[in-house]
Amino acid sequence: MDANDCWKNKISRLYLNQDLSDICFVVENERIFAHKLILAINCHYFRTLLYGAFAESKSNEIVLRQTPKAAFLLILHYIYKGYVNCEQMSVNESLSLLSLAHEYQIDELVSLVEKQFKDDALNLENIVDIYNVAFHCEIESLINKCLLFLELNSEQVVSDHSLFASLPLSLLNQILDRDTFYAKEVDLFKALVCWQKVNASIDAKNLFSMLRLNLIEPQEFNDFVRPFDIYSDSDYVIACKEDKKLRKKVNLYISPNTWFCDCYRKWHSDLKHIMECSTVRKVLYELKIARKFSCIEFEAQCSLLSKSSHFYLAVGIEKSILTAIYKYKVESNCSSNHKVTFPLQNIKFIHFDTDNIRIKI
Repeated sequence: MDANDCWKNKISRLYLNQDLSDICFVVENERIFAHKLILAINCHYFRTLLYGAFAESKSNEIVLRQTPKAAFLLILHYIYKGYVNCEQMSVNESLSLLSLAHEYQIDELVSLVEKQFKDDALNLENIVDIYNVAFHCEIESLINKCLLFLELNSEQVVSDHSLFASLPLSLLNQILDRDTFYAKEVDLFKALVCWQKVNASIDAKNLFSMLRLNLIEPQEFNDFVRPFDIYSDSDYVIACKEDKKLRKKVNLYISPNTWFCDCYRKWHSDLKHIMECSTVRKVLYELKIARKFSCIEFEAQCSLLSKSSHFYLAVGIEKSILTAIYKYKVESNCSSNHKVTFPLQNIKFIHFDTDNIRIKI
């Protein structure tokens, strides 16, 4: 153990240790002992609180009334030991720690916890809580994950009026303006009416102005929209004269990344190269968000120059940790359709490792 590790080890031993402590925090009626200097060195928030002009700097005991004890203990663990085990935390525990780390301005810990929110951690039950924390903490990457999840589940979100009514105003302002938040416009109107009833203290005029009236059929407007007297008939007529800005379902796939071999430039077309080259190729499909499924269908076509070729199929959540699920041999100049089934699992990456085979998924 070098001198640096020795020093870190000594500091870590002081975690929750009353020995030499000079400050006590009272959190949820429990006394938690700490050391001002260690806190101040590692956290600007504590440096200001304990050594600044605040009244707390003159006290040996500070009561933290709105602070969750579990998250506070994890903050101290990170300060004293340099790490926290995020992988075993529930979503609520992670959100609590994320909020407190942001409040205490510990950017490294914020980044560490944010990375634990994998695509498969988001669901309809926790999406609002996750978005609220991400928005409050201004974590753009996590906000974008929430927006993409809502786009992929837009019709279900709109049809669940209880869920839709719980969406915060800042989130509605974003999703209603997106072309890829797909649902029937009249269904969006109905959901917004429900949202307005639940959130009566909030002015919803701007939200209704974001609806695309020209996507609502005349009969639907007459039956479902007119009775609420939110839009006039002239509003609808004017909207119908405008160009229709359609909503469309988000494409689940990002374009596949394809690595061509060194001889690629001598061929006149991608297809000719794929069919006649004799170099191993790799194709990686990346889903925009992890999804659960148990079947992959694709077409495989062998190169003209090979007697036969093999390809391997692997899937997984992490690009660096993929599980092989299929191996097949394709005869020369032969096309074959494949349907691979496997146990239901979360998948974000689909990787083909081939020699001279064109893959169409």
